[in-house]
Amino acid sequence: MQKYVSQAWQRIANHYKTDPAVLGYDLLNEPLLWSGYLDMESLIEPEYRRLTEAIRKVDTNHVIILQPPLGRFGAFGKPFDSNTVYSFHSYSATPRPEFLQPYIDFRAKYQVPVFFS
Repeated sequence: MQKYVSQAWQRIANHYKTDPAVLGYDLLNEPLLWSGYLDMESLIEPEYRRLTEAIRKVDTNHVIILQPPLGRFGAFGKPFDSNTVYSFHSYSATPRPEFLQPYIDFRAKYQVPVFFS
């Protein structure tokens, strides 16, 4: 299954690699939405790395968009691609400083863009 997903992303990237209307590739939208899957959290970054490597074989220009499991940026280490945006969703939280601080800290630590939607 992992090979199929990598190949699919590589085909998508190859198709859009010269399209200026495409911002980038959002690899996994809201991974691990249920807290019962937190034991799988450590698998997310290696999977993102694998998918990014497949995409970068055909497209080095477009942004890679990575979302953490359950909005927990602790699942991520040092960025492994220089053209990456980190993104997270929150449907119930308001953008108060105490809510946003962990994301601001991650952004500052790694000097990467973070997108909150």
